[in-house]
Amino acid sequence: MPAFAGGIIEDLTKKIGPLQRLFLTFVAAAAGFYLLDGRLIRVDIPLIDNLLVFAPIFFILTLIAVGGISHAVNIIDGYNGLAGMICLLIFGALGYVLFSIGDVYLAGICIMFAGALVGFLIWNYPKGRIFAGDGGAYLLGFAIAEISVLVDTHA
Repeated sequence: MPAFAGGIIEDLTKKIGPLQRLFLTFVAAAAGFYLLDGRLIRVDIPLIDNLLVFAPIFFILTLIAVGGISHAVNIIDGYNGLAGMICLLIFGALGYVLFSIGDVYLAGICIMFAGALVGFLIWNYPKGRIFAGDGGAYLLGFAIAEISVLVDTHA
């Protein structure tokens, strides 16, 4: 996964800038778009929903949404446990919704991420004995974004 790899390289070398990491999140979003058919089909804003019938528009908006959420998680990853706890709540909510609509496969993925985050938070909060770094933040953000897009696509 390009976003995770870029984050790990940034953690180890501090030589990958934010624009390069943004590009890598767009590459990861494009891979999810083509390999998983993960695309925005509606956003419940009438004007934008009317534009989402055009392939270039929904492709670009999907890249922006997935890349934006990935970066948002990386931004809030500065404090011990903050990003982990927020992501735990998001994965829990997504898992509940997915299980409610009968998508047990994606619900299982959410439960897996939630369980991993519980283990991470035990060691991370409040003393920060381990940290997710940019790689972990991009992985969590991309997973949240892609699962959210897939919920809408498969609902």
